[in-house]
Amino acid sequence: MLPSRALTLLLCFSALSSAAGALTFEEAEKAMLAANPQAASASLSLETARSRVAAARAGFYPSFSASASYSRSGSRGLPAGDSYGYGFSGSQPLFSPSVPAALSSAKASLRMTEAAYDRTASGLRFQLKSAFADILNARETLKLSGETLKRRAENLELIRLKYQAGRENKAALLETEAVLKTAQWQHERYRKNLRLLERKLNRLLGRPAQSPAPELQLAPPPPRPKTSPYSRGALKITTPCARRAPRSIPPPLRWPGQKARSCRTPPLREATAGPARTGRPRSTAGRSGRA
Repeated sequence: MLPSRALTLLLCFSALSSAAGALTFEEAEKAMLAANPQAASASLSLETARSRVAAARAGFYPSFSASASYSRSGSRGLPAGDSYGYGFSGSQPLFSPSVPAALSSAKASLRMTEAAYDRTASGLRFQLKSAFADILNARETLKLSGETLKRRAENLELIRLKYQAGRENKAALLETEAVLKTAQWQHERYRKNLRLLERKLNRLLGRPAQSPAPELQLAPPPPRPKTSPYSRGALKITTPCARRAPRSIPPPLRWPGQKARSCRTPPLREATAGPARTGRPRSTAGRSGRA
């Protein structure tokens, strides 16, 4: 077991130390679980618990034993005699309460060890994911800080030339120098933070802390599906008129001469160009008032 584990660690170290490509998170996770001391200790404890379960289960099986013997005897003046002996025996426990109890205890210990291994592995994965993301962010921040520092230096050179030519005052020159020194301080702070994060990653991967950290790379995103469940043809709008009634429900009763009800919307009446109807005009010719 130990030679194979040592070979696995050597292969992981060689894979990490090689510069033939960047390291993805999945590869870093495999290397961490194989080389990290905490993960290795939890894995050995898990294998030990499984071996105890197998040893406790062996009490239910029958046991067999065989023996053989040979002896040669003789005295002076008499021919020697050879004797052989063979033996074979077997046993099967019929009633042994200690065997099921030992098996139950071993299984409980195995479940506890598996939970401890999962807890250790999940904690290490969380630390690795945090360090992975922080290193990628810190490297991008350091790159942007370097570009900012370069622009600050060019701006200072431009202000110095203007000051020497008499086109800029000394206050602007001192302010630009202060801004450049602030950018240099921030750049060094980002560099120090990146070194600390890389050492944390090396410790998680089981490597020396002072060794250079490998290049990191994000996994490519999954391919986009060709059809989406929210596409135009995937959604079907159904109206109450489009739903079919089950066959068990009889059709509605209709009076004689009643037409069947249709779900179609009746057409609108066409407007006519004739004169609009008006009310009955009042006639005041026949009325006469009192004189």
